[in-house]
Amino acid sequence: MDDTAYSQELMTKTMDELTTDLQKIYDRIELLFTLHNSLDDLDLTQGGGTPEAQTEYQQLLVHQRLMVEEIDRRHVMEMLK
Repeated sequence: MDDTAYSQELMTKTMDELTTDLQKIYDRIELLFTLHNSLDDLDLTQGGGTPEAQTEYQQLLVHQRLMVEEIDRRHVMEMLK
């Protein structure tokens, strides 16, 4: 799913769904760090880990950013009411 489609999908979710999904992303990132970070080599934030883990990590970061933007947008819209 591309970023635009994912962003559109987020607009259809409730705030509870967004916060639950955001927590799942945080949990998955933490698991990736646990499984793939190395004390002797580059960690995931520096491009380390397996190519698959790096791809998943980068995608999770994009989804995290888009989700936080949607939550922030809704908070602003609520304040403007």
